[in-house]
Amino acid sequence: MIPQSVLSVLLALPLLSSAHFALDFPPPRSSDDENQASFPCGGYGQTQNRTLVSPTSIPVAMNLGHTENLVQILLAIGNDVGSSFNYEILPTIHEFGPGDFCLAAVPVPADLNITDGTNATLQVITNAHSGGGLYNCADIQFSSTAAESPSSCKNGTGISATPLSGSAYTFANQSTGHHDDSGSGSGSSSATATATASESANSASSSSSASASATSASDNSNGAAMLSLGWGLLGAVVLGAVAVL
Repeated sequence: MIPQSVLSVLLALPLLSSAHFALDFPPPRSSDDENQASFPCGGYGQTQNRTLVSPTSIPVAMNLGHTENLVQILLAIGNDVGSSFNYEILPTIHEFGPGDFCLAAVPVPADLNITDGTNATLQVITNAHSGGGLYNCADIQFSSTAAESPSSCKNGTGISATPLSGSAYTFANQSTGHHDDSGSGSGSSSATATATASESANSASSSSSASASATSASDNSNGAAMLSLGWGLLGAVVLGAVAVL
């Protein structure tokens, strides 16, 4: 007979091992996080289940299982994108606090000239605390008239985030030095984030180091806050999106 103390530990193991992150909106290709460390999309292929989103900005809602997270969002345009996530629409941020985390309007670069009916795939990356990254993908279609929105876009109490600046900038799957009180983790990623987003990353890094001033915004209804460290126009827009939740 298994002692009660040992049984309690065993029962807790699945909870710890599954404490990766869930993409709530846009709906992901799969909610199963067993292979979430597999690049590019947690081991799940292209689907025909596309969420309609605005061609100017995309709400992204997730639930994070770690107490510290690096978060980065990439975009691939096309009907069957494979691993070609060429556009970085959210440069890596450092997020603090587990639970609900929502960005109400992640901007889509205007110079992509996206038109209604264009198919694409969103890739959300967080860092795996035992190495590599964790990946979720959502297949989307751009629509200026019928864009969908999450049923809930909220941030848990005490959630905060700050952009990475200057030489500290990295892809979300390239750092493993962040503390995790949950004790959970995942296996190493089978590949690093696609290098084709490096040009955008370098641009974001330059923007973030351009100013030493810092401003903050907070949401009185849910305690969410984001710190803007001279992150340029993109940072200001995302900051505003968090502030109004």
